[in-house]
Amino acid sequence: MLKDSIEDLQKQTKLALQMMYAYDGVAIKAGRSERATDSSKINKAVEEQASKKAAYIVALAKSKMLDDFGEPEAADAIIKPYFLEGLTDSNVSEGTT
Repeated sequence: MLKDSIEDLQKQTKLALQMMYAYDGVAIKAGRSERATDSSKINKAVEEQASKKAAYIVALAKSKMLDDFGEPEAADAIIKPYFLEGLTDSNVSEGTT
């Protein structure tokens, strides 16, 4: 990643953590500790989504490169799983955009 992208991501992460800690503090002070943030669940979900997004970006770059080098079938084969995954999203199956 570019240095400025990393710094921006670090700032956003720090801000999100501060907001979670503030929310947790309010929940605990209100006697509702069960409402506190489960950071391990959030971290796992974010990690999974980030990995999926990174894999998609890599596949997109590979597909573009193969297409540029005259290999459209190979390019389509690389990106096809991501396209098909998008078709199974609820907004597509419900006919909305």
